[in-house]
Amino acid sequence: MNNEYLIKKVIKNIKNKKKYLIAYSGGIDSSALLQIMYDLNKIYFKKISLRAIHINHNLNINSNIWVRHCYLFCKERNIKLIIKNIYIKKKKNIENTARNLRYKFFKKIIINNEILLLAHHLQDQCETFLLALKRGSGPKGLSCMPFKKKIGKNYLIRPFLNINKKYIQKYILIKKIKYIIDKSNYNIKFDRNYIRIKILPLIIKKWPNFYISIFKSTILCSNQEKFINNIINKKILLNQNKKKALFINYLKKKKKKKSFLIIKNWINKFNLKTPSYKIIKNIWYEIILSNKKSKPKLINKLYKIIRYSKYLYLLFNNKFNKISKLLINKIEGFILKAPNIKTKINIKFILKGKYKILGKMHLLNEKKIWKEFGIPPWLRNKIPLLYYNEKLISAIGFFITNYGKIKHGDKIINIKIHK
Repeated sequence: MNNEYLIKKVIKNIKNKKKYLIAYSGGIDSSALLQIMYDLNKIYFKKISLRAIHINHNLNINSNIWVRHCYLFCKERNIKLIIKNIYIKKKKNIENTARNLRYKFFKKIIINNEILLLAHHLQDQCETFLLALKRGSGPKGLSCMPFKKKIGKNYLIRPFLNINKKYIQKYILIKKIKYIIDKSNYNIKFDRNYIRIKILPLIIKKWPNFYISIFKSTILCSNQEKFINNIINKKILLNQNKKKALFINYLKKKKKKKSFLIIKNWINKFNLKTPSYKIIKNIWYEIILSNKKSKPKLINKLYKIIRYSKYLYLLFNNKFNKISKLLINKIEGFILKAPNIKTKINIKFILKGKYKILGKMHLLNEKKIWKEFGIPPWLRNKIPLLYYNEKLISAIGFFITNYGKIKHGDKIINIKIHK
């Protein structure tokens, strides 16, 4: 096969979109990908938007030299290069931390309708598969890196994923492209490097088609995972309320193993990392099967799981999260009687005491009021309470008290609520 094989495969895999952002480390793989995209733009595609992003991890003494190399490489080809710095304080899980930070930058930098291209190839996928086996992963983990994946509102594509690295090396040699060599890639104390340097050469010597076999296995695992997830997600939709909370009795009726799968998929639907078995087990025993009178919640760095009124809620830890906003009624305007010039106006956030609510027969205390309007405990202190001369007029957007009743001749105000 000549050099055209690699180029044709990339053309087939990216399908000629208009905007591309290439993750460019300066190494052999990303250098080949960036050069191919540059050549394709001149010869095949023409008039596409081509940008590159280099993440400087600042972990190597040569980091700044590498930045300089990437800058000159892109300048020679008139490719816009975005350079971002990462500073990692942790001493453990450096690779995982670096990857998470890279993806945060990718999400910030990528623009509408732009495709992020990553240079992972067939051997990378094989290494990932063996690492997943080592961890005891199931079908999801063994699916490894997807060829195409959503990143925010856009997509990332790995056009080399089904391509053997030897074709990338051949392309680089023919084009005489200079690239960065990171010596840390030869340090076998890292699991991935150990698999690449010590294990895979022995396997390939015995079974030359091992890479292809692994790739087929990842596809099979991915297809199985998608099929199972589609079935489970349909069931979740039928057993959650409008606020995306999951009906607890539905889980209790299922066998524990099936319930664990449902909980895992339900959490994934919030675009969160797949929870560990330990987290799911805690949700099952400490929240779902706990005493009804208790108010159990599982606190994670990113989110909380709370049980309320027969449902399981997932809430992000930021104060005004998207999920909480979904629980508030969507009201464009709220008509109230206007205060006069001498009226003292206050806004408070904690409701106490008994009140006569318009449309209700009896005096209600704060707990019954919030329950009547379906406001869960974690939102009750976030709703603005309007007072005229220390008398409660309204919980804006939800109810008006007897003190706020509009009488003949009263001036009115229309409060606009923006979500």
